[in-house]
Amino acid sequence: MKARHYRNRGFTILEMALTLFSVGFLMSAVPRLLTQGAVAAAASPGSTPLEGTELAMKSFVHRNYRLPCPAASGIGAGSGVEDCTLDSGFVPWKALGLARPATNLDGRPLAYAILRGGNDLGVASDVYTPTFLDSDASNYYAAGSTTRVKDSTWNSTSHAVGADTPIVNGLDFCAKLRAAAGASDTARLRVRDWKDPSVVTNVAWVLVDPGNADPAFNGNNRAALLAGPGKLAFDSPGRLQAPDYDDKVVAGTLTQMFSDLRCPTLLAATSAAAREADFANENWRVRKYLLDFRSYQLDVRKQKKTQADNVVILATFDTILNVALGVLDLGIALAGPAGAGTIAASLISSVPAISLSTYGLAEAIKDVILKIDEVEEGTDRVTDSNTAVTDAATFRNERRDALLLLDQRGWFQ
Repeated sequence: MKARHYRNRGFTILEMALTLFSVGFLMSAVPRLLTQGAVAAAASPGSTPLEGTELAMKSFVHRNYRLPCPAASGIGAGSGVEDCTLDSGFVPWKALGLARPATNLDGRPLAYAILRGGNDLGVASDVYTPTFLDSDASNYYAAGSTTRVKDSTWNSTSHAVGADTPIVNGLDFCAKLRAAAGASDTARLRVRDWKDPSVVTNVAWVLVDPGNADPAFNGNNRAALLAGPGKLAFDSPGRLQAPDYDDKVVAGTLTQMFSDLRCPTLLAATSAAAREADFANENWRVRKYLLDFRSYQLDVRKQKKTQADNVVILATFDTILNVALGVLDLGIALAGPAGAGTIAASLISSVPAISLSTYGLAEAIKDVILKIDEVEEGTDRVTDSNTAVTDAATFRNERRDALLLLDQRGWFQ
């Protein structure tokens, strides 16, 4: 047998050359990949302090159904905490869940202001509640009371006015944005037009990067931050940089925020559901009215049937009496001395009366049969109406439940 020889094998010169070539190629590509990654990061949302803060703010709104309140200080002890007594201040970075204070690249804190006043965007409040007409079953001829839907314990049998628990969600924030956009009060958060500073646009929030020049904020931004509540008018995001102005402004208009949050679609869907609930309730009311009418009609037919039964009884007695009288007249004629002439006269007088009574009895019986058919028909109609009312009530409750579900979901529909 031939002996087998084993030996340890290492890298050959060719294998080593290929390995070194591959490693060199990868190392040469690292700077290029890092550069491309930096470009992509700079172009993505949150690539600048302003954009990153704006993204965190939008996330906060989705969670809390309000804008975060400004913080009293930007850097230092206690900074980053909301102070909801303020109209303007600095970014509440702790409330936003940021890892560090919101500053620009030079370490200066970003200024922040929100719309307060009558349509306070810094407070989550119950301002939107879809309603529908709810008819009282005992008085459905009149328009029912207006019932609020926002009730976490609402069900098909318990939805009394005033017994509901308010639900605060994105629909309320959307309604507040809509109300703020249509309000005419002058104490609002605004930005000035970059061409004509006397022209202002109402906004929901403002972020200002102070740049690196002193003082920290320039132009109208400084004046707005020092002006106090209700007089906040910042420079336009479109204002160009200049030796005396290096601020950068980002603002969210009321209409833009209303659109970004899909508020038109959500409010329209909820309003449409409320109209469907109204329609379903009106459908039930009409069905209930028809049921009551047919029930009354059935009672009338039953009364007429009872009257027809009484007519049959009377006609029967009338026929019996006429026959009895005819028999008596015939017996008297047979027993008397008058003979055949008297008998003939008796028959002539009694036969018509008996015939009329018999005819009346037959007609009364026909009328009873007709009334029985009418009562049966009326009973069928009442049964059908009862079924229709039940179905309409089921549909009404389904529409109300659908409206409640939309109202509870808010903008997460």
